[in-house]
Amino acid sequence: MKQINVKVLDNIDTIRQKLNKNKFIVRNYLYDIKIYLVKKDFDILKVNSIYDLKNYAIVEDNNTDKSVIIYENKTLSSKISNLNVMVDILKELGYKELLYINKDIYKFEKGELSFEVYDVLNHGVFLSINSSENADKIFDKFNELNIPIDNSNTDIDIFNIVLKKAKEK
Repeated sequence: MKQINVKVLDNIDTIRQKLNKNKFIVRNYLYDIKIYLVKKDFDILKVNSIYDLKNYAIVEDNNTDKSVIIYENKTLSSKISNLNVMVDILKELGYKELLYINKDIYKFEKGELSFEVYDVLNHGVFLSINSSENADKIFDKFNELNIPIDNSNTDIDIFNIVLKKAKEK
């Protein structure tokens, strides 16, 4: 099963109103915060994707669990109680913040149609479909509801979008 991600050209409130009006229900809501940290001497301009990262850490809060994952010579993972404290500890250990990704995830359903809409703070709204089989039906439904999408790129990676904006600074 392939995941398809496209940019939605509307804000989350308008999308939710249009979907609710058409009897789509929010089956689930989650939030997901990921803070990527790298060694202080790391050059962001050398990164083109997550696969270019070496010796980095991710501090995350995904609605139910808070954790830190450190990728160095081996992977270390641990539950934590406070994101900000862990970020401060990592900064004391020689890391700096590379990216901060904060997204709200809404899972919508109506009949056989099921999809997620990501509202990524400061980066826009994205439609995520887990099956290419239903993609055309969902694209058609969005068009029918006047929810504009840019389906010219169906392989959008949110990490890369946030990375590109960070590199521009």
